[in-house]
Order: sequence, then structure tokens, then C-alpha cells
Amino acid sequence: MAVSVVMAVHNGQEYLREAVESVLLQTYTDLELIIVNDASTDKTGEILERIADERVTVIHLAENRGAAAALNLGIEQAKGDWIAIHDADDISYPNRIERQMRYLQDRPGTVAVGSFIECISGRDHIPPRYLYGLEQIINRVQSSEEISEELYQTCHLTHGTMLFSKKTFMELGQYDPNLKISYDYDLWTRLVTAGRIEKIPEKLYKYRLHGGSLTKKNPLQNINEMFYISAKYIRRTCYKEKRERPVIAVFGCKVVAGNYVFQARGSLNVVKVIDKKGMSCGPAIVTLLNEKKLDGVVILSKYKKGGKIFKYLKDEGLEPNKNLFLFWARF
Repeated sequence: MAVSVVMAVHNGQEYLREAVESVLLQTYTDLELIIVNDASTDKTGEILERIADERVTVIHLAENRGAAAALNLGIEQAKGDWIAIHDADDISYPNRIERQMRYLQDRPGTVAVGSFIECISGRDHIPPRYLYGLEQIINRVQSSEEISEELYQTCHLTHGTMLFSKKTFMELGQYDPNLKISYDYDLWTRLVTAGRIEKIPEKLYKYRLHGGSLTKKNPLQNINEMFYISAKYIRRTCYKEKRERPVIAVFGCKVVAGNYVFQARGSLNVVKVIDKKGMSCGPAIVTLLNEKKLDGVVILSKYKKGGKIFKYLKDEGLEPNKNLFLFWARF
């Protein structure tokens, strides 16, 4: 069964050769590699033009469209039924695609599969302790059930590890080109409603950390996009039967909660933001829920009393990922 590996790159000359080589050395042979050069101004174009492999198709864009739009273009032109994403600064283990395809064949109904990661440092020399810590966080979540539940809080799927059905991807509307960083998280919250997303509990991908990544350059935009996506996911899955936007209370420090309210406005009707009062507001929140004047509660994890209020509301009968949501993110 054919697999199309799709890579978008913008000014990625430093690690591009390693990334491409890791795809061309895959043990799974029925594949093509589509690389979309998103108007790079460094030597990326020259590197791509020197690739002499008939399995490789290079698309040069005259104007920078962003990674989501570039990937959409590459996937639209892909010949394979399955799409494997590969970031231009990472490295796949040689058996990655073969292992993932075998895994999919053994599990009908699975629409996407990722893997555990090995974190490696770029030229910035990220401390080994940090690399190991991130590995543990990402690799902790494995099963389809864990993945779908964790998506209410954050994303434990590494974009470059993912292999998914092209048919399902196209039916769900592709990547959202309006999102500049968290377009992958947005896709997973839609893809998981169409079938199972699994993660192979093996390290099949080397994820490179360096200062040039979009997440590091634009942390606030990343978090705001994740707020927006998470709110859509809550609305689409937990409150899909409601005609009106669900009425929500948010526990969080004023600035961060304000960002959440703004990003969630199209999906959730936030009527209360609770900052310093915390636990003293707990009984009133329960009363509003019992009187059907409130549909749920979101607790932002940087809120100092978040753990206590989460436990209190859970003990009072609220159900995590049903009407009680703890959103974790680094802001």
C-alpha cells in the first residue's frame, strides 16, 4: 500500500539533508516524498534541487503561505492512500514507516498512528535533562482512549511521527491554514472523532529541539491557538447536543483567563472568570451547575489553586472531560 511522506520547509537548510535522507533510507519501499519549499530565502531551494531520487517531488512556492497551507498542497498532490508527515528538522528511524503500516494493517478502523519519540538537541545544545523530561511527558500517553481524553488538556502527539488516512484527512477539511503553529493539534481534535488514533510504544522518530522552532519563537500565539482549538473540541464533543454555546466558568489568573475567554468566544459562553477567590467560589459554582445556569468549568493549570478546586468540584459530582476541564499548557 502506497505511502506519501509530506514535508513542508521554510528556511530549513541546517537540518534538511538529514531529514530527507532518513526518509529515503526507509525499509518500507512503496513510498514517495513530497517536499513543499515554502518560499525559503536561504539555501533550502539549492539543497532540494540537488536531490537525485525519482521518488522525490519538490514544489517551490513563490510566496510564503505558512506550514498548514504548504502541507495541504503537498497532501492534495500525494498519490498514496496514507500520508506520513515529516518535519524538516527531524529524523525518522529506518523502520518507522514499515512499522506503522504493519500496525495499521493489524488494527482496522485506525485512522492515524504515531510513535514514541527520542528527543535530540539542535545546535543550541539543549540540556540532556530537559530532553529526557520532554520524552517522558510525550511518551506517557499511548492508547487511543488516553489520546482522545488528553486532547481536552493539551497535545501528546508529535506531528512529525504521524501517519494518517488521506481520505479521512480530506473529508475533515485538511489543516486549517489560519492557524500558524497548532494546526496539527486542531487536526487531531477532528481526526479523533472519525476513528482511532494510536501511538506505537516504540521510539521511531528523533524530535529535534532548537531555538528556531515556531513554538519557541511565538509561545503566546501557540497558547492562544491551543485555547481556541481546545474550546472547539469541548463544544464539538461534550456539548454537541446543545443548540446554544455552553455556559462556562473559568478559573485562572486574570491575564491568561482573559486570553482564554477571547479565543474561546466562538465556541463557549464564558460568564465567570475567577481569579483570586478560588475555593470560596466553589459552592456557588456547584449551585449554578445544579440549577442548570452553568454547563461546565474550565480550570487553567497555571491557576495557583487549580488542583484544590479541581478536586473539590470532582468530589461534588462534576465529571472530568465531561463538564470539568483542566487545560494544561506552558504559558
